Amino acid sequence: MLGLAELPGPATPGLLAALRGLVDTSLVVADTTGPVARCRMLDVIRAYALARLAEAGESELVRDRHLDLRLAAAAALAPLLETDRDRWRAATAAEYPDIRAAVEWGLSRPDPARGRRLAVATAWLWHLDDRGVEGLRLLRRAAELGAAERTPLQAEVLAALALVADTATPGGDPDAARAARDLAAEVDAPAAGRLARSLAAIGDIGVDLDVAAAQALQARDEARATGDGFVADASGALLGLIALLRDRYREAAEHLEPAVAGLLRRGDRSVASSGLAWLALAAARSGDLARAGDLAEQAVRTAEPLRELHRMGAAAAVLAEVRCRQVRADAAAAALASIDRLVERAGRPPNVPGWGRR
Repeated sequence: MLGLAELPGPATPGLLAALRGLVDTSLVVADTTGPVARCRMLDVIRAYALARLAEAGESELVRDRHLDLRLAAAAALAPLLETDRDRWRAATAAEYPDIRAAVEWGLSRPDPARGRRLAVATAWLWHLDDRGVEGLRLLRRAAELGAAERTPLQAEVLAALALVADTATPGGDPDAARAARDLAAEVDAPAAGRLARSLAAIGDIGVDLDVAAAQALQARDEARATGDGFVADASGALLGLIALLRDRYREAAEHLEPAVAGLLRRGDRSVASSGLAWLALAAARSGDLARAGDLAEQAVRTAEPLRELHRMGAAAAVLAEVRCRQVRADAAAAALASIDRLVERAGRPPNVPGWGRR
């Protein structure tokens, strides 16, 4: 499926006339119900067209052009990751079947670099929704294809792998995060290094809180110095979590409040919902149950548009804990009920922190 807004270059009258002719003859179906007109082929017509391409010896040429188109579209959307992640997510998700096909093709080429770059460019979508397992498969393949490299691209692939694993699998992939961090320092890939350092700190939490705090603090300070808003705020939120785990609730709030504000400003729902949930726990454990309830409800509202079990479930679990502390068992059960149904339908054990305990 292809949105007209994604066509390379301006939509010239000749191009639009040709497309209209295909629609008029039912070779292409136009869907004009959304904000962008989208065109698709029926499966039988697509199969016939692919066969004709193969007969003409042009299959590889067309697939390569499609891969280039998807790379160009990803580059055009990339600035939204720092300004409006909701818009980025919606635009990328709308093109996902095309993106996945292009990544698969790119990774199969004798030089897989373009496929690996597109996999990196798609990592945030896999981090933010329930397609993370598929993202892990593609990124692991991309990492294997570059295993002999000491390059910035390999550092970016490893950082992307660690990012997706953070929500897709329990415990994430701290080895990938540490490998990305170390390689990024070696090959001068600072953006990948900052993200990887923050992700490595998450893995250190279960091992050594002092090490985790030092890593998060370094990642935050480096990110602030370079204007990397996401890593600065995500690392600040991580420092708040570490303080929470140490029962330093005022310190936790001092880290979390500015971090959450920055994340929400950019539509960074994933880490923002977690930060709000941690703020709720800090308030609850400090005795301010009314504020804790408000924060937990905000965490649930923030995560809900993602429709992703990791963040939605974690936020709902914190709301349930707060309701239990308020001696509102029915409200706690209600907070868990909708996520319970999603967990039952997931088809695989979901990665929902704290769900079993709550």
